[in-house]
Amino acid sequence: MDSQLNNKYYIYHEGNKIGPYNIQQLQEMRIEIFPQTLVWKKGMENWIRADEDLAFSEFLKASMPPETPAEKDSQNSTEPPPIPNDVNSPKERLYQKGTSNEKTENNRDYKIENNRTTTTRKKVIIGVIIVFSIIIIMLLLIKQKEDINQQKREIAIYEQIERENTIKKLNKTLNDLKDDLNKSEINLRSAELKLQDIQQFQLLRTSSEKQVQINNQLERIQQWEHRIEQLHQAINKVKTQINVTQN
Repeated sequence: MDSQLNNKYYIYHEGNKIGPYNIQQLQEMRIEIFPQTLVWKKGMENWIRADEDLAFSEFLKASMPPETPAEKDSQNSTEPPPIPNDVNSPKERLYQKGTSNEKTENNRDYKIENNRTTTTRKKVIIGVIIVFSIIIIMLLLIKQKEDINQQKREIAIYEQIERENTIKKLNKTLNDLKDDLNKSEINLRSAELKLQDIQQFQLLRTSSEKQVQINNQLERIQQWEHRIEQLHQAINKVKTQINVTQN
């Protein structure tokens, strides 16, 4: 028992190096010692498992597969060798397992959230493309409608100009026909007066010569009457064309 009190151990407990403590101090502190818990005291070359030291037989509560401790060069060092990186207490392994599970779950949640974000981003991009496409189509339709309206306005202006030019030409033709009609009516009256002169006056001529002159004059009168009738028809036709063009 005295040897156990004199031997002081360093304990690798829950990720920390504690000690040195003797067996009695460890009992009073109620520190949990497992078979795989690493311990070291002066004189040992390396850390050993607790179940490899008879002094810890009362502390052992479970049996676990042995683990390989790290080696240390100095055999007489007063400081314990480095703690093996791959050896942890049950609580630490449980914590690491929980941390690993938590990381896995976090990674899964991150992937799910990332997929959602990517999907949402794609939907937003598609929505923006659709909106811009609709806007472009609407602008093109508006531009096309404006072009059509512009063409209609240009055609209407062109037709108006053509209509005005046509009316001007028809009015000029009408005025020319009216002038021609006035002249023809004057010539007709002159021919009728000359016929009266031929019929009334006795000149140095025979009856047959007088009749020839009368017939010739009647023929001229008929020509002027026919000409006047044609002019009246032409004038009416032009007036009709002017009315149709104006409407």
